[in-house]
Amino acid sequence: MEKQNTKPAYQNKWFIGLLAISALVFISSIFGSGSETSTPSSTPPAPMKSFSSMGCLRVSATLVDGISTGLLESVPTGLAAGFVSSEFNDVKMVALEFIPNGTTSKEIAVFATNDNNLNDDSVDGLIFPADGFAKNFSDWGENPNLNLSAVTSGVSEAKDCLSLLK
Repeated sequence: MEKQNTKPAYQNKWFIGLLAISALVFISSIFGSGSETSTPSSTPPAPMKSFSSMGCLRVSATLVDGISTGLLESVPTGLAAGFVSSEFNDVKMVALEFIPNGTTSKEIAVFATNDNNLNDDSVDGLIFPADGFAKNFSDWGENPNLNLSAVTSGVSEAKDCLSLLK
């Protein structure tokens, strides 16, 4: 019998080629090819926020007029929205759009009230300024026991509700 001259596998051209291809696949998997396309997310889009789904409250023209009696040389635009504060029992925040005296820009002031129903034709509650604009542009007295400010629960939510009416 004749002895065949065989090389070890690592010295064969096919083995070296296979090793080179494996190395390239490994390197490209680490660094990526850069040409991948992103697939759309399977997460459904967030539902649109609506006035009622956010818990916003309609504000009657009577209450807008009532709050406006305390505005200092400013004119209300008639646009207002309410939101129930979770910090206080029976307190609702009312965001009111107005135009300060001497300007043409519209601003928003937030007032607190314990009015039973913001959307009826009566004003049967107290009114206090809740944020800086309400304190600076009205003569409604502050209630030191409430310690109202722009970070009080319901203030930013009332503003968000007002923006949904625009």
